[in-house]
Amino acid sequence: MSADEIQFWSTDRVLAATNRAIEKAKGRTIAEITLVSYERDCAAKGLEAPVEAEDLAQDFVALFIRFVDGTALAVRDDEHNCCERRFLTCDDDLANAAKSIFIGLQLNRVDQGAGERDAAHDVGFLEVLTSHGSFTVCTHNEHNGCYAGFSVWAEIIGAAEIPR
Repeated sequence: MSADEIQFWSTDRVLAATNRAIEKAKGRTIAEITLVSYERDCAAKGLEAPVEAEDLAQDFVALFIRFVDGTALAVRDDEHNCCERRFLTCDDDLANAAKSIFIGLQLNRVDQGAGERDAAHDVGFLEVLTSHGSFTVCTHNEHNGCYAGFSVWAEIIGAAEIPR
């Protein structure tokens, strides 16, 4: 499977909903940006992280772009199949985006890791565009060779749903 064949958005419906959320967020002033662990994201949703996910509990699985109006754009890749591990990383200083205007979110590229069976690692590069420039969040999928792809989606959420 080539990198351009890796599925990034799960379905057309998810893509449409994600695009609507991104459009709603455009033009809003950013207060704070955080990466949130699986454990904290579950707790914010009123859920307990499943026991089988203990090894994933501290992985970052969600990006929250909190706006000054109290809402946030939540970006997640939180679908887990049996033989994969998904997580987010970012080497950029997220504090630089504070007080900037959110412009958009786009997928720049996907690198499919050439791994042995049971050891593949795919990386998708999400660029977050702001009036102060952009930063890149990498979404990772380490899998056994059968679970390539990503299920990244976004939604606008209220202040009560933002993990602390």
